[in-house]
Amino acid sequence: MSPLPITSLLKVPRQKRAVEMVHALLDAGIVVLEREGMQGFSTNRVAQVAGASVGSLYQYFANKEALISGIVERGVLAAEDQVRDVMLVDAGPEVLVRVLLRGVIATLTPFQVLLGELLSTAPMLSRGGIMGILEPRLMDATRDYLLAVSDRYRVVGGPAALYAMVSGSTFTLLKWLAERPRHVPEDAIVEALATQMLVHLEPVG
Repeated sequence: MSPLPITSLLKVPRQKRAVEMVHALLDAGIVVLEREGMQGFSTNRVAQVAGASVGSLYQYFANKEALISGIVERGVLAAEDQVRDVMLVDAGPEVLVRVLLRGVIATLTPFQVLLGELLSTAPMLSRGGIMGILEPRLMDATRDYLLAVSDRYRVVGGPAALYAMVSGSTFTLLKWLAERPRHVPEDAIVEALATQMLVHLEPVG
């Protein structure tokens, strides 16, 4: 089952039925956003689509903004799990970076419409925006990987290079996911970002 968006919830469900209801509300929120956009998004509408009462929704989400945050957070947590799974693979960064990028794309692609809505209604770089949720998790996962392979690889340029590598790639990837420009296919964006990231890594010794 998908991870729960803990920071977006008023309380964390413990029983299986309650957990399933929270996920049903989040799934319904995605359906409403994709079919009706932000203008049709409301707690009443989401509860209706989920087959739940609006009172049940308010047990877990304070308002529609918290519900949207929960949708994003759950997707980001799934992407983070994908990232950490990839980084457990015993392979060089040339392979891992490409597998990682494709994994994040595959995980977040179902949220393409939602990403477009979010980027058009909320600042991408705000602390509570999608960038503010995703970038710190990817940064932590990258640091953990670099620590694990510190005897083999290092970042050229130190903390500033690491920041530019992760933050720049995250920003570009989110923008591409939301827009999916026809002249930039997936293979091309993966190669461009991989090349940009690998410039900052070099073998030790």
